[in-house]
Amino acid sequence: MSIFADEWRACLREQYLYVIRADDQQTLNSLTSVMHEVGFTDSELAELRVTATLHVDDVPDDFVPDLDVLKDAPQPAPAPPVYTPEDDDDDEDDYVQLSLF
Repeated sequence: MSIFADEWRACLREQYLYVIRADDQQTLNSLTSVMHEVGFTDSELAELRVTATLHVDDVPDDFVPDLDVLKDAPQPAPAPPVYTPEDDDDDEDDYVQLSLF
């Protein structure tokens, strides 16, 4: 992997945002292919499309945002495990108080 991989991916993200805002369909098709090849997922591209259309002043007056990307809402994170006293080891001889000095 190149040492410039992160910078290149950041440039691709910015170019994707610009292409979405400019509604350049020809460039969008080829850019999407390139971004898939370097590891961008459909979910990441959908997030970028939403980000690109958040600023109304940056898009043409007749632009209509693609709100279908909002249908696939992310799943909530699983609940953290619940601590119960039975999870503890009752043998307190294993614990040693450490000194800071």
